[in-house]
Amino acid sequence: MNKKNVVFIVLIFSVLSVFSQKVFKMEDVFYSASMYPKNLRQLQFVPKTNMFVYEQNQTLYRCLAPKSDTTAWITLSDLNTAMAVIGEDVLKRFPNIVYWKSKDEFYFQAMEKLYSYNVLNKKMLMLYTMEKSAKNIEWNYQHNKVAYTIDNNL
Repeated sequence: MNKKNVVFIVLIFSVLSVFSQKVFKMEDVFYSASMYPKNLRQLQFVPKTNMFVYEQNQTLYRCLAPKSDTTAWITLSDLNTAMAVIGEDVLKRFPNIVYWKSKDEFYFQAMEKLYSYNVLNKKMLMLYTMEKSAKNIEWNYQHNKVAYTIDNNL
């Protein structure tokens, strides 16, 4: 090889090594929204089923594996209709599902309240209301209990 080829190869590897290395902090991987997939929010499997769900455009979609039959399942409008029936304020966006009680019922938190929504009968229950000043919140979804601190008191 002549000198030009060697210099050219070294230059290419130098440039590639500079642009191909990106160092991530552990916080970036878990907490940075830029690391999340751009198209699937709330991607999660529904326990004891062959189904997974994701939220897109204020609608929860379900997909039956392995066929990948995807259908719109629950809309923000469905949730708001159920919220109105129990006299609660409407939601501005689709809430984050925090726990699947069964394949047909999930829990979500909005403001200081924990709600349960049953997909089959489209009924909502308000399970628990917390103090606004609650900190260090820990839920036990199996027993519908919560522990939290207010001014460092449990």
